[in-house]
Amino acid sequence: MLSTTAPPTAPSSNCGRASAPTTKSGASARRHPTGGERQPTSALPRRAAPGHSCRAVPRPRQRPLSVSQDPPDRNRHMDLDDTLGIKRFLDSTRQLQQDLVQARQEMSAVTVQGTAGGGAVKATVDGRGALEGLVISPVVADPGNVRGLADMIVSAVQNAHQTLMDRHEQRLAPVLDSLRTELRDISG
Repeated sequence: MLSTTAPPTAPSSNCGRASAPTTKSGASARRHPTGGERQPTSALPRRAAPGHSCRAVPRPRQRPLSVSQDPPDRNRHMDLDDTLGIKRFLDSTRQLQQDLVQARQEMSAVTVQGTAGGGAVKATVDGRGALEGLVISPVVADPGNVRGLADMIVSAVQNAHQTLMDRHEQRLAPVLDSLRTELRDISG
């Protein structure tokens, strides 16, 4: 009599668990436990590959830091004098910033006047350089000399702008000098 035995099979890759049902496309899916919706297997936990064990690989233990094992201090090589120097620099930088804000407010409140034609044309500009006023003497307001009058107006406005620039430079010079000094001191 002939006996038939089943050929030996490779170990199952799902470690004894039932395999997930497949969708119409052939991709395996599992019913959602609450709603009956299907989830693709990529959302399921991974299984061991064929021929591999199903045991979990233990992770190395991480010991918590104790009081004696403080994390390394990034600034341990910084000299205390350097720290005080940086603090002084930051304090002086704050002071410079306040000085600049004050200078900007003062400069925006300034109005200057420029003249041309021996004072026959006067132009007034504000702290931003915008023309606020223009005074023309009747002596130079000759209808036959329109081009000359236009040149004097342009010259008076340019003179006012130059005067404003000079005032700005005079006001900012001390602040910029102290900034240069601070940068020179910090760089060594």
